[in-house]
Amino acid sequence: MSQKVGFGAHSNVYKDEGGRFVVKWALPDSVRQLRKENTVYLRLQGTPGILKHYSYGEHSGTAYLTLEYAGGSLLSMLDMAVRGIGCFDCLDLAFTIASTLPILVSIHMQGVIHGDIHPGNILVLSSGIKLIDFGSSRFSRDSPNASFNYADTYGYSPYYSGVERIAHGLPTFQDDVVSFAYTLVHVADGGCMPWDNDFAEVMGSDPSPQLMAVQLIVLKNSFSAQQLCKGLPNVFESFLTAALTFQKVRWRSFNYNYWREQFNITPYSEVHPPSKRYRFLKGLTE
Repeated sequence: MSQKVGFGAHSNVYKDEGGRFVVKWALPDSVRQLRKENTVYLRLQGTPGILKHYSYGEHSGTAYLTLEYAGGSLLSMLDMAVRGIGCFDCLDLAFTIASTLPILVSIHMQGVIHGDIHPGNILVLSSGIKLIDFGSSRFSRDSPNASFNYADTYGYSPYYSGVERIAHGLPTFQDDVVSFAYTLVHVADGGCMPWDNDFAEVMGSDPSPQLMAVQLIVLKNSFSAQQLCKGLPNVFESFLTAALTFQKVRWRSFNYNYWREQFNITPYSEVHPPSKRYRFLKGLTE
């Protein structure tokens, strides 16, 4: 085990030299979170789009979780494109991500709320899409008192979260859908959002978690779905609007299959306006 390939709020991630698996080591005081993540992976084994689980153990006050290795995060692709190292057709990629909505459906039907959906937790591979990092997840039947400190603003990515999550901390099925929608819009628009400068200013001022939550809620409420999706195919605005409305209703009332079909039937000519086109370096995600 030699190469550090990632880190999160609760763990560091290392890849073995042969590139066969990764090991997540819990940070101090985060053993409980990794233990819960292990339980989630065990429940989801066999679900398409979920990494294979190999082992879990605790030793000398820490814990480790061994999982299948798979490279090619969506976030790294966006970063490389922004820096001019690689480029891709962002709309094609967004529609590919949209087609994986059944992964989200599958974990929700098994009572799992991911809690932190964003480009860094989506892997784009030649073999398909993977949803990773269940460190902020919870089971739908968990009571608030039984859950971890989800109100910790730095334990998830507020950039992709809905205002309900920012306000109350506890992740829900609805917030997963909102985060998925924001991720699609972000990718489709070439790795940016209209609120980027304001968001960076709020985060850079390093306010208290409570003040930051208030500022982010005000900021997000000041942008409509129409503003965020300007210049994109209509299906993105429609999906984001439905996702934001979905936060106010029961999760089972959201028609996942309908939206998957809407993304699939959008005319090819509509998804390829010249201003949104990028080429992607073959093999980058393989």
